[in-house]
Parts: sequence; structure tokens; C-alpha cells
Amino acid sequence: MFINILIMSIKMKTNNIAGSLDKGLPEIITQIASEYGIAEYAENPDFFDRRMLRWHQYGLLTHTRKVREHFLSDLDGILTNWALYASVESYLSNTVDGIDKRRLLEISTIPHDLGKIICLHSNETNREHEAASISLLDSRFIKDRLTECGLNDKHLGYIRRCVETHDVFGKEIRDKLKRSEKLSLKYSTKEEVRKLCRDLARKYSDTRLEIGIFFICDSLGKLDMRIEAKDDSQIAESEEEVKKYLLFKNLPEELRFGIMQMPVNLSIGRTYLEEATSLK
Repeated sequence: MFINILIMSIKMKTNNIAGSLDKGLPEIITQIASEYGIAEYAENPDFFDRRMLRWHQYGLLTHTRKVREHFLSDLDGILTNWALYASVESYLSNTVDGIDKRRLLEISTIPHDLGKIICLHSNETNREHEAASISLLDSRFIKDRLTECGLNDKHLGYIRRCVETHDVFGKEIRDKLKRSEKLSLKYSTKEEVRKLCRDLARKYSDTRLEIGIFFICDSLGKLDMRIEAKDDSQIAESEEEVKKYLLFKNLPEELRFGIMQMPVNLSIGRTYLEEATSLK
């Protein structure tokens, strides 16, 4: 009885941690930027790094909030359409020391890209913003905020791991397919891709579903336009429509690359989750 009461107390205390962090995100970003001397984010928490122009419509603050928004509002519908909701929900309902993974995964959307602040002036092709985000999670400034909300070391360890692995799908599958010129709807369901997905899920067995979920929500959180396409020819045919939309919205034409890649991202994300949920 005492243990059940304690678990209920923990759940009530941690129920809106993500919302609280979201509300305080502008302050979090500007404080980190001030401490590291990154003037751009210190002056504007929604600063937009133009090196990401092809794939990102939003600055850091808005993108982070969009990722959480899609996690809360769109993910379940997408999974239902893919006949994956029940298996994913069963997995996310598992708990880490009394708190379900769904709630902790939602919390992890807030700090997942904070490392981009301190990586802003890096000239490296791969700036490893995930590692930088982890270093910030380990700092007293972020860690104290989370522990004050009732999270313990086990909860923090799970959140840390979600942040650490949130972009491995993009780097190890999407980018690999792109380099081999196979990033397309045609290849997204091929056995070659399915094997890549199974191998990745086994490699990151502790967050095997989380990395697929993060990839989907992160992709959706970059742009506000989505095109429907059943094959690659329909994607190609949509280019003029996409250009007109961007012109009408007064958005950079370069964003067409991200918009036209979105159907493929979602398709390979679906393939990944199909394979990852099938593993025992």
C-alpha cells in the first residue's frame, strides 16, 4: 500500500515536468548561451542557424516546441494509421522507477537540441550536438531543475539516453541511404532497409523504439508543410506546388528539399518501427 501511494505521489509531482520546462525554455536557452558566450542565442532564444536552411524552417525554441507538440498531438494518430499504436503504447507504458517511458520521453524532447547552442560556432561537418546536449544535461543548471521536479538518477539516466540517441536513426540509416542514392519511397520498404533497421534496433536495444519515435517527431517538427505521395514520381511532381507554397508564405525556396524528403522520412520511420516492434 505504501509503495502504491509513493508511486502515485511521484506521478502527480512529475505529471507536467515537460510543460514546465517548455514554459521556461526561453530562459534556459538564454542562460546557457550567456554562460557560454553565444551572443546569437543569448539575444534571441529562437535564433535560426542558416546552415540548416534546407531542412529547418524554425529556430531552436520553436523547433523544440514543435517536436513536443507532434509527440503529444500527432504521433498516436500516425501510429494508429500504421497499425503500430498498440505495440508502441505497450512499450511506452513500461515504467522507469515508477514513471512511464512515454512521460519521460516527452520530457527528453525539451533538452534534445540544447547542444546546438554551444556548437553554433563549430566548423565541423558533424558538430555532435547530441554529445553537447548530454553535457548540458549533466550540468547542475539542468540537472537541478529536473531533480527539483521529482526525478531521480534512474529517470535522468533514461532521459539522458534518449537525448544521446535521438539522432542515430538519421545518421546511421537516413544519411547512409542518401549517400548511396537510395533515400526514396521505392527503397524505404525494401529488405535491405529492413535489415538496416533491425540491426540498428539491436545495436540500441535499450532505446530501440525511442529512436524511431524521435526521428518521426523531429522530422515533423522542422517544417509546417507535408505533401502526400504514394511513389517517388508524385514527390517529383509536387516540386512546383511546393515552390509556390514557399513563395506564398515568403519562406526560403531551399526548404523544398526538406518538404520533399518528408514523405520518405516518414516511410523509413514506419519501416523502422515495424521492424523494431517485431524484435523480441
